[in-house]
Parts: sequence; structure tokens; C-alpha cells
Amino acid sequence: MFECREGCIRRKGKKRRVCYVTGRSKWWKRAGTGLKCRCNPCTDAPSHPEDYPSDCDPALPSYPAGYACNFTCPTGYVRALGGGRALCNNGQWTGNDLVCEELSGCASSPCQNGGTCLNEVNGYTCTCAPGYDGVHCETDDIRTTPFPNF
Repeated sequence: MFECREGCIRRKGKKRRVCYVTGRSKWWKRAGTGLKCRCNPCTDAPSHPEDYPSDCDPALPSYPAGYACNFTCPTGYVRALGGGRALCNNGQWTGNDLVCEELSGCASSPCQNGGTCLNEVNGYTCTCAPGYDGVHCETDDIRTTPFPNF
């Protein structure tokens, strides 16, 4: 099976060749020859609707077929959907747009009594200091609080 390399498309010709064997002779059937691929370069760097950063150098004059650029979420955001990879496919950039969500749960410092906040998609989690419990570490945990000696 013959394939065009990634980023190229079949222009003409067959993907398969049939090998015939008679005795000690082997030959390819002529109909299986001539696969021709079209591999046009992309003339500009890919863009993202939200202007997310990518690892592509926008100063390059063109990008060969099969060239891939990867988009990343800006600081303070995490990937919610999409792959973030753009592929130069015969002169056109293809791929799924990256969708990022803002990490803002810890911005208001919701964890109390020395608790540590961890941002998550659509929220946050508090890790409580010893002696405290609850969603926001608001409860004094009697089980771990030492009693005074009288």
C-alpha cells in the first residue's frame, strides 16, 4: 500500500500495486504505478481565534506540507477542548481549535486557616492544614486538636 506523506494529498495514480508471480518471474502490474501526491506549502503561520500562543515562528516565509504547530493556553488558563495542533495539509491549516478555560477559583483566596488552594477547571479544591476540615477549611477538627493538660 502506497500513501502520500502526512500533509499531502493524492493527485493521481493508484495506492496499490499487484505483484504477479509465474514460476521464478515476478513483475508489477502496470496499473499499480504512478502514485502522485500534491504537497503545497502553507504560506502563513496558523492563527487562533483567541490569539493563543503557538510554537510556530511567524517570521518563516512558508511552512512545508506536513508541518505541525502546537497552540497552548495562556498563563492562568487550562485546556478544556480541542487538540491545539494545526497541520499544514496541502496549503491549508487543519485541526481542532484549542478551547481554554480560565483558572479563577483561587483568585478570591477561599481556603481558610492556612489551607492551600488548587485551581481546577470550573472550580478549586482546598487542602486543609492539620486541625482543620470542611470545603474551605472553616471547621476546627476536634479529632486532631490536642487537648490542654490541666
